Amino acid sequence: MAHLFLISLSFILLSIWYVKPKIFLLVPAAFVTLGFAFNVLLNDTGFSTQLLIHFSLDMLLMGIHLLILQAYKHTNFAMILALALSMSFSFSHKKIHTHLKANVSDNFNNPELLIAFKDHSQIKQFLSKYHSEIVSHKIAFDVIDSDLTHLDDYYTIDIKNDINVNEFIIRVKKEINPTWIEINQKVELPILQENTQIENNKKIGFNDPLSGSQWSLDLLAIDRMQENLAKIKTAPKKKITIAILDTGIDASHEDIVGRYKSSGIKSNDKDTKGHGTHCAGIAAAITNNGTGIASILPANLDIEVMSIKVLNNMGFGTQQTIINGIIKAADLGADVISLSLGGMSSETKERAYTEAVKYANDKNAIVIVAAGNSSKNAKFYSPANTKGVIAVTAIDNQMKKAVFANNVEELEMGIAAPGVDILSTFPRNQYKTFSGTSMAAPFVAGMVAIIKAYNPNMTTEKIYQLMISGAFSVQDFNTPIIFPEKIVDAIEDES
Repeated sequence: MAHLFLISLSFILLSIWYVKPKIFLLVPAAFVTLGFAFNVLLNDTGFSTQLLIHFSLDMLLMGIHLLILQAYKHTNFAMILALALSMSFSFSHKKIHTHLKANVSDNFNNPELLIAFKDHSQIKQFLSKYHSEIVSHKIAFDVIDSDLTHLDDYYTIDIKNDINVNEFIIRVKKEINPTWIEINQKVELPILQENTQIENNKKIGFNDPLSGSQWSLDLLAIDRMQENLAKIKTAPKKKITIAILDTGIDASHEDIVGRYKSSGIKSNDKDTKGHGTHCAGIAAAITNNGTGIASILPANLDIEVMSIKVLNNMGFGTQQTIINGIIKAADLGADVISLSLGGMSSETKERAYTEAVKYANDKNAIVIVAAGNSSKNAKFYSPANTKGVIAVTAIDNQMKKAVFANNVEELEMGIAAPGVDILSTFPRNQYKTFSGTSMAAPFVAGMVAIIKAYNPNMTTEKIYQLMISGAFSVQDFNTPIIFPEKIVDAIEDES
């Protein structure tokens, strides 16, 4: 309810100004506070008709209460009345939005379930039986090609705060027996710790001024890889799009803008958190443009990067928002989908993610996922453990597994890439250094994009085999480490 506090605060500021109009600075302060309130709602729920209805009702309620104050603003008890009206505003807000079942600000706090029903009659049965316990319901996933998946049978169900979620799930399983039901898992990005002590002293063949601070370019011999790529006789066959599913991307960043492709949704083209922009730079910053950093991609290869925002400006998302992002990216024609996110797994989560990944694969997209940063086995983390994805763990500059990184040895397609002290793009034309498997996954996404440019119909399995055939092998580390130079040598043979 943070937005309600902010709106109430703006009401108090305007009330004081009503009584003491000489303090005119209270007016802009009140409107700035209202802006923050709207931003809180927007971050939690995304832009929607429901959001506009909610905020419009809040403004109507505020206007009514301010009109009441206007009539008595010259009286001695005006400030006492203002406080009483503020309490009335808060109370009426809760009553109206609860009654309308439109309290979108609580969507991220209310218990929310993902349910797959067997048929339409079962949906009607569920809604009828549990109507007193449900706040709202809607179709969970926006699928264009419904013939490729059953994801259009899934619903999100918000239930009331005073309901025991686990007991509710047990009852639904027993009484309704849907195809699938579980809590809509919340996903949160880890706090990024910036390293500001990176030296800039390497000469590795790029004119990008910060490339000397990118130890990964030296370790992976990216300059030689790009030279070898230029010698390939076979021409690229397709323009490739990498979709970064994250907190958004700063589309105007100086080192990304020339390679950026908008999804058509403006909110995707901004990034207040910075995580998505950092990942985008690792995968696709423009190399040899005399600006910022270099990436794995050569400047002359026709590869674009696109943002699909699945985490809000605070770094929060849900299993539903991530799966919707995979679907959206595939529907927009993404060739490579990169996810630097995830959480603890369960059998049911694997099932939902698997359907989404299969949908993407059926549309010829390759899905790359970060392994996670808990120093554990990635087989217990979704979507890294999902069938059909390439899962990426992190190494340091000594080619040792990062101490924080989950291991991927027991996964179907696991690989390692640099993920410690990685310098990359950050919003507002900045560059920062972070660590995590989040940083490792975009390296692999960029390499996969290069392969897809020459072999657009290659499956995930074949791409993975191509990558590990030329991978580094390090003693006491059973995971192949991506080695782009050797991978490029094998590309022409496959073309």
